[in-house]
Amino acid sequence: MKKLLGILGVFVLSFMLIMPAFAATFGSGDEYFLTGDEVVEGNLYTSGATLMIDGEVKGDLITAGANIWSNGTVGQDANIAGANLTINSKVGDDLRAAGANININSEIGGELVAAGAYIIISSNTVIEEDAVIAGARILIDGTIKGNLDVRGDEIEIKGTVEGNVIVKAQTSLVLLEDAIIKGNLTYEAPEATTVPADVVQGEIKYSGAIKNYEDKDMTGLLAVITSVLIIGKLILCLVFGIILYFVFRKFTQELLETGLKNFWVNLLRGFATIILLPIAIIIVIVTIIGIPFSVLAGLVFMILCMLSKVLAGMLFGTLIFRIFTKNKAIYTSWYAILVGILLLSFFGWIPVLGWLLKTVMYLSAFGALAFSAYKGLSQLRK
Repeated sequence: MKKLLGILGVFVLSFMLIMPAFAATFGSGDEYFLTGDEVVEGNLYTSGATLMIDGEVKGDLITAGANIWSNGTVGQDANIAGANLTINSKVGDDLRAAGANININSEIGGELVAAGAYIIISSNTVIEEDAVIAGARILIDGTIKGNLDVRGDEIEIKGTVEGNVIVKAQTSLVLLEDAIIKGNLTYEAPEATTVPADVVQGEIKYSGAIKNYEDKDMTGLLAVITSVLIIGKLILCLVFGIILYFVFRKFTQELLETGLKNFWVNLLRGFATIILLPIAIIIVIVTIIGIPFSVLAGLVFMILCMLSKVLAGMLFGTLIFRIFTKNKAIYTSWYAILVGILLLSFFGWIPVLGWLLKTVMYLSAFGALAFSAYKGLSQLRK
């Protein structure tokens, strides 16, 4: 136990020392544009309905939105989540993308992880390491210098893969004549695919049709999708936390003060609200007159649940910096928010102690939000 606490202590200190050292830029709104002549020296965090990234980001790009175009240069990792993604950027390290429609036309210095409904890897794409792709309809062109693991319904391969290829196709696999697979091809599909001459230079192994989505062979696909969802959720929490801080700074400061000054009281409030509010909604929904109120209360409850996940990390980060700086005043900063959200997400993977910590922070955050909402409604009635 002492060893585990020591490792966690080092992890906390590392984040505290590293995070302030990196410059970061934040952008949000219905539309956000980074023009071609702009340069971001550190990391760029953006969110919004329409995002256009044409400039240079020397650090990581972390962005979430409805429609995203990334055309500039990213020095390190790119993490992009949204509905429609067009990625033309040169990425120095790994690219992780999740969305409905994904079009990738990039030079990627590391790995590619992509999950979506319709995914196109264009002919100009070059991936220096492995690629893991999951989706419904997938077209793979370009060059992959590592291994390729692809799973989906309809899959077409037209490009070059210098490593091994593993395919699990629920509906069909098509290998076009221009495709080149220098390693082995292992695939599952309803029917054996026609392999044009000289396309596969290694061995070909056909394992028949995928028997069931519940089959253990789908573990890899589920792991990919789960990983992308976790990354996307973390990105959204980070972006939303930063937006709260920069756009609603006074409200955020007051909320954090309320949460930390009455931490244990808020924990009890959160525990009681999470139990009693759903029961009240169920009771009220039985009456026809109470249906509109129950629907409204249900929406409020859902919003509180989502906001509490972000606020829990913000509270945790502020608390950590308060303890280590020995400052009795409750004051937060953007890097305290980032550290708190990242660390709390990390601790959530630690059995028992991590789960307990995350639950305590979440309930206290929920209680603080519920109390603030109650005070706001009380003032409106006056």
